[in-house]
Amino acid sequence: MIPSALCDIYGRKPVLFASTFMIGIANITGYFATNYIVILITMIVTTSFQSGMLTSIVLISSEFVGPNKRAMLSMIIWATYAMSFCLMALVSYFMQRWREMRLVLTIPSFLLLLLWRFIPESPRFLHINGRTDEAIKNLIASSDRKDVTFL
Repeated sequence: MIPSALCDIYGRKPVLFASTFMIGIANITGYFATNYIVILITMIVTTSFQSGMLTSIVLISSEFVGPNKRAMLSMIIWATYAMSFCLMALVSYFMQRWREMRLVLTIPSFLLLLLWRFIPESPRFLHINGRTDEAIKNLIASSDRKDVTFL
């Protein structure tokens, strides 16, 4: 519930990248943790911000597809999420130490940060906040046809 509210206040894109950054920082902190309390806190932070990241991904993605494609898009997003757990099992098979595994699994978080320029802000958020021209530009840029008109 909190990530959704933050997405409505600050935008989907900032919440996505802030959550991703915090997940990365918490995982790196967990790598260097020396006691159980710090490890527990970093796991709680990671889990808390993970919901913000996933909420933002679903919201941003679903606004760029038509209503009849949203169910398929959601299935793809959640299937990818499930496959990441399978990949995590494979990584854990080859990396027997949990610290190194946690550090390796943090790399995708920081790689996602490199996509800031390429992921547009939610058109719905832009429109609601009076940035309608920017919202229309985002929608046109993401559509296959360049002659799209919006009413």
